[in-house]
Amino acid sequence: MKVMEKTCVRVGYSQSRIPAQAASDLFDGIYHPDAALGVFFCSTELDLVTLGEELSKQFGDMPLIGCTSGAEITPAGYMQGAITGFSLAAPDFWAVSAPFRELNTFSIGEARHHVKLARQRLEDLAPPSDNASSFAFLLIDGLCRCEEVIVSALHSALDGVPLFGGSSGGDLNFETSQVYFDGAFHSDAALMVLIGTVHPFKLFTTDHFESSATKMVITEADPTVRVVTEI
Repeated sequence: MKVMEKTCVRVGYSQSRIPAQAASDLFDGIYHPDAALGVFFCSTELDLVTLGEELSKQFGDMPLIGCTSGAEITPAGYMQGAITGFSLAAPDFWAVSAPFRELNTFSIGEARHHVKLARQRLEDLAPPSDNASSFAFLLIDGLCRCEEVIVSALHSALDGVPLFGGSSGGDLNFETSQVYFDGAFHSDAALMVLIGTVHPFKLFTTDHFESSATKMVITEADPTVRVVTEI
């Protein structure tokens, strides 16, 4: 992939199912010597243990996070069975990460503690930031079944700092869903990244639903496992 030397945002991807090649291709696309953060999304069709090792080997000390996905949006278009990612570099961006484990025990108090530490660390990296120059990005195990609780706790603790992100996927088989940080993939885990930037930004949402006059009523379900058995 051709990389523009002076850009602060780089993107890359790989269609290889060989972990070492996939990691190498991603590195060639998104590595930046001054990277504040690298982010990737990958298919669970890859050998995640080996891929995690290869990514750690390739990227070394460059901050890298990621998660598994249901499909991948790459610079070459929509794919399945791939790995895709991007990096944000200084001096345009700076970032600090806060990993969370054992998500079912996560509390509002813990959220406030981690957010406070992250904001302090972010201010140590750059001039004092405010809600207009920073945002939070969350990756969370899509099978933890407690995303709403954690998002609510973090949203409250962030006190106006925009928060976005999503649950990790698993190629729609709902058997494995993992988040990558500290050089390895993890289950029952989440990662919040607080990012500051000199650039203006705007958060937005999209969906693929269309409203209609037809009403659907769920008449039987198991909310604890998020399974609807009757409509």
